[in-house]
Amino acid sequence: MKRTMLAIGLFFAVSLLHAQDWEPKLWQKYIIEQKVKNDTLCNSGSILIRERMVEPKINSRAFYCGQFYVPDPPSLFAEQEKALERARWEDRDYTFGQAMGDLFLDFVGDIFAGALDNLLFKKR
Repeated sequence: MKRTMLAIGLFFAVSLLHAQDWEPKLWQKYIIEQKVKNDTLCNSGSILIRERMVEPKINSRAFYCGQFYVPDPPSLFAEQEKALERARWEDRDYTFGQAMGDLFLDFVGDIFAGALDNLLFKKR
């Protein structure tokens, strides 16, 4: 047991000594220098002045939003389903049981969707 621990310790010591002597090759140094040149920030002047020296890269007009939330429009499938339901009501094609079942399922679905909305998207 002591010999294996000694062998593992020597292996780690030798590998650490070898890692300290490692130098990147010339082509690796060149690539690193080019990446550093491309990634460094340009001189944009003081951050205290209001006007920027450079144009921002992102057009922020796409992120402006009004003070009121506009919900997504209903999907085409939902509109078709509501139109079919209205046509059934107008033709009196519903029985009383079907009507009560639909109302109950709509009620339960709204409660379930509201609960999921509160659980998943509540503000923390």
